Amino acid sequence: MTKSETIKILIFLNCCYGNKFKYPCKTVIETAALEETWLSFLHNFSYTDARKAVKSLCLQNPTWPPTSAEVAHEIISFLDPNEDMMERYEKALSEERRMPDQ
Repeated sequence: MTKSETIKILIFLNCCYGNKFKYPCKTVIETAALEETWLSFLHNFSYTDARKAVKSLCLQNPTWPPTSAEVAHEIISFLDPNEDMMERYEKALSEERRMPDQ
């Protein structure tokens, strides 16, 4: 995912959860930190998969917004059901190590 796609996810969550999920934040620094945190968890995934995971989590818990880690976990659960969770996590970490710092 790109930063602009991550921002779309954050805006979507703000629309779904209102006061429980603030985006943009009160300051530019807080907003940038939130965007970077979410991007750090989601950059290895497609926007389509992230959007699907966010919608799924919103339906599972309509009263409280998901975290970036929960969204990443939900995406992984959609991928290959025959691959165990640890293998998926290690694969995501190895891909992250190959990415240049942005």
